[in-house]
This record gives sequence, C-alpha cells and structure tokens, in this order.
Amino acid sequence: MYNVPADATMLQLQMARWCFMETQHRWVKDAMLPRLLWVRKSMTLKELHYSVFQHMRFVFSEWADWTHPESERNAKRENNGLKNLIAFPYRRSADDPQMTKAVFDGLSDEEAFELCCPGIVEGKCDGNIQSN
Repeated sequence: MYNVPADATMLQLQMARWCFMETQHRWVKDAMLPRLLWVRKSMTLKELHYSVFQHMRFVFSEWADWTHPESERNAKRENNGLKNLIAFPYRRSADDPQMTKAVFDGLSDEEAFELCCPGIVEGKCDGNIQSN
C-alpha cells in the first residue's frame, strides 16, 4: 500500500503540546500532532528509542539552557510562554548541580541517552505481551 518493505511496520505517534490553564489550575493538551513512523521490525525497543533521542537531543539541550539559573535565556524572566517550564531534572548524580547546556552538549550521545532514558532495555519482540 505505501511501498514499504515487508520488514517494516507503522508506528503511530500522537505528539501533544501541554499548556497550563490558570483558570483550571492544571496542565491540559493544547494541540495534537499525529505522526507516522516506519520502523524496521528487526530493531529493539532500545535502538528505536535511541534513534528518536538522537533526532530530539537538541530539545533536551535547549531545556537545560532555558531553565538553568545562570543562563542568559532564563525562562522565568522573559515573557515567552515558558514561565511554567520545570527545571532540567537530569543529573549524573543526585549531588550534582543543575546541568548547563554546555555540559549536556559535552556528553556523547550514548551518555546523554543513558542519563535521560534510563531503564530502557534491549530485547527482541517475542510476540508475548508482558503484564508487568
């Protein structure tokens, strides 16, 4: 139908933008953007996440920059719709200060992925659904 090879499958994503509604005092989805990805069936879940992370790594970098207290681009000071942005939560250890954009950009892709996406394991799909 789509000229897609037999070793690929469609992955449907619903990307959303969240905004804080002052009147309701809660976060709500403001806009939905459906997307389709064609994924090789031979990829593991970790390989898929890593591939997506490599394309979106710049978002994490910008997040670190906007929320760092010493940044020139502090979201809390500027009127740009980012007032409710939470602080960049990823650290190498619990005792480390909030990471700057420069420090995050200095990490290799593998180090940044392990920092931001811990717990994603390797493994092939065996067709069985796990309940845990």
